[in-house]
Amino acid sequence: MKKYRFLLLLLALHGTKVFSQDKGLIFWSDFMYFKNQEEDYYLKNGSLYSRKEIELPPPISPPIEPPVEPPVKPPIDPPITPPVEQPIKPPIVVPPIVKPVEPPVKPPTPIQPIPDPIVPDPPKPTVEKYIFYNNVFYEGTDLKTGSSPLGGDLTVDMSNKIGMGSIKEGYVIENENTISLNKLPEIQTLVGMQGSNGGTIINQNSGVINIESYGGIGMSILNSGYAENNGTINAILPISNNTVAIQLRKNGNGINNGTINLYNSYTVGATVENGSFINKGNILGAARYAMATLGSGSVENSSTGNISLLGVFAGIYVSGGGSGVNNGAITVLDGNSAMMTTNGSIINNGTITMNTPSYNNGNNTMEIPSGAMFINGFGTAINSESGVINIGTPTSLMRATNAMTGEGAVVLENSGTINMYTNTVTPGSILTTDFAYFLTEGAIGKNMPTGVINLGEYGMVNYGGTVYNWGVINKEETNTQSLSYNGKLVMESGGSINTSKSQMLETIAIGRSYVGNHYVDSGVLNLHSSITSNFKEIKSNSKLYEVIENNGVYEFKRNRFEILTDDVLAKYLEDIYYDSNNSTKNELFDILTSSESGSQFEWYLDEIFGRGYFPSLMYQTNDAIVFTNETILNQISEKTQATNKESYIFGYSFEKMKKDVYENILGYTDELNSFFIGKNYPIKESLSSGWILSYTRLDSKFKDNKGKREDNMFQGTGYLNYNKDTVNAFGSFFAGYSKGNLDRNVQLGYLDYNEDFTDISFESLNESLSSDIKNYYVGALG
Repeated sequence: MKKYRFLLLLLALHGTKVFSQDKGLIFWSDFMYFKNQEEDYYLKNGSLYSRKEIELPPPISPPIEPPVEPPVKPPIDPPITPPVEQPIKPPIVVPPIVKPVEPPVKPPTPIQPIPDPIVPDPPKPTVEKYIFYNNVFYEGTDLKTGSSPLGGDLTVDMSNKIGMGSIKEGYVIENENTISLNKLPEIQTLVGMQGSNGGTIINQNSGVINIESYGGIGMSILNSGYAENNGTINAILPISNNTVAIQLRKNGNGINNGTINLYNSYTVGATVENGSFINKGNILGAARYAMATLGSGSVENSSTGNISLLGVFAGIYVSGGGSGVNNGAITVLDGNSAMMTTNGSIINNGTITMNTPSYNNGNNTMEIPSGAMFINGFGTAINSESGVINIGTPTSLMRATNAMTGEGAVVLENSGTINMYTNTVTPGSILTTDFAYFLTEGAIGKNMPTGVINLGEYGMVNYGGTVYNWGVINKEETNTQSLSYNGKLVMESGGSINTSKSQMLETIAIGRSYVGNHYVDSGVLNLHSSITSNFKEIKSNSKLYEVIENNGVYEFKRNRFEILTDDVLAKYLEDIYYDSNNSTKNELFDILTSSESGSQFEWYLDEIFGRGYFPSLMYQTNDAIVFTNETILNQISEKTQATNKESYIFGYSFEKMKKDVYENILGYTDELNSFFIGKNYPIKESLSSGWILSYTRLDSKFKDNKGKREDNMFQGTGYLNYNKDTVNAFGSFFAGYSKGNLDRNVQLGYLDYNEDFTDISFESLNESLSSDIKNYYVGALG
């Protein structure tokens, strides 16, 4: 007898070949492969069944920088083809995991695109001439407009497209007149001054560049060179859309000693890729950004620099791993943020003032979050010891504006001063107040030992997240707001909350800086008097400790691990809880001590010791056993026929299946290869018995790079088979043994203190661990 069976549905393929011959040979080959990414299917007795699991929603990706347009092409001699810029992509960073269960998150704040106008082709130079003016190249190394051989005032239009420039290092062109970029009926970028290949362009004190064209660029450095503005650059209303006053491509550097006037929210003062830009003068008006980095470059507002903008999205914007520093003054009128980063660092050493937020007045700040310093996704934000952030002024009160805002697993640090001048809060609407920290999606705030937060009459410390306070928080007597809303304040050693009179506030948590190093079971807490006098309840932020009051004396006591978990690991942890100068063990207890709840503690145990894998391992083992025995049942019971001769049995089966993430099951993909050998013995006409030895190889890969499993399973099976007419009965008994290994990739994040407990930061554990797996099993099937 020879039989073929094929079934094709969606992307599931199943094929079987079976041979049963009177000469005493039973052979089969069975192949089943699944590729469907949403549902699993399996075949049994010729029918298709569904293994559909519920998939968790994918993680929300951080915001991605918009592609950067091709760079400006310089005047060249001989002709050189400029390189094509590739879209800038920020590095993918897996944010560290702090809590086992994250709250639902909202999409990150959309980032406004940076104007990136396309520059026309420049004129062609002649030999030994590297400075051009109005399409003509001239001899000389340092030429000025208004002096021979160059002309004076210049109009840039479609006839020349680029007014003047230098295309070689050591060659300088200076503008002492007026350059006008005329409005065009079509969209076409015009450039006032351009430098490339190390060339220098300078707009001198008397120089004026008026940008009256869509996508116009006042001064541009293509790949390398230097741009300096000592005069005035105007992006003239209302036709200055998509314009940039100073554009620095590649390694271009620049400085502004003069004044840049911007007239609407589609203009930018300066953009930098991998070079640097310093503002020592003024950037004024209405703009999208005053200064922005698109790559690893840096921007600085110097101590003499003044940025004062209306309706700005960000005064200083940093992306691509760059940096932004304010050493001067930034005033934002009716805008979103003074300094923002999506991937880079921002530091304030100067003064930031947020004023008159009319567009944000009464709005839901969850939908339109603001922040004098704002991290959107990745990066660092520091208000240094000399830095001052004013949320409003005594004569210009604020509403719904924040000093430091963080979205994502980021840290916002204040070592300077935050002053909050908050307007009357709308009754019943907490989001109409001002917060020193506005924290979402895992962000934390730090008020360092030199940090001072003046909450004023209506301000609050934080919305969401956790703030760790080593510094000073001043709360006016008339301020009846709670300290935190939907968040937590943790008092660290030396930190204080000062009020004009004692206020019995809500529960306060104390940090590990009060407890100190590990391996101390109890001790006295020297709490600041402002903590004991202002709070109804004092508790430990770490689940490992309890705070106990005894006649006005506060002490801490360590919870034994048997109290924290009923797992057998509790005794193991208790037995090794002593100081042995073992850095690995210290890191283990650093992670466990960072637990703020019982569920977080259990989650850390799951991840570190692999408990979270147990349910998945049981399912995988069950998959392999079911696969082996269902194959025997399907092939032997249906295909063997009673004969007068003994028959040998040989078989091979393959199956690939996918299990999606569901409840406590990790997602994984199984590949099963099984080989069978055995013998069938006739007992009488319709009854036979036999035995089968099988070997199954299990290869599993877990989702999200969590690891893999390899297992070898050996099984012996004895069976009885009755087959007569339309009646078929089959029963078997089996016993097996499996041996393999599990390779786990442990990846988790946690908060850890430095050695003297004066700082806290995100840390990560990335380890590859291997474990042996052994299983014994017996069972019956029929």
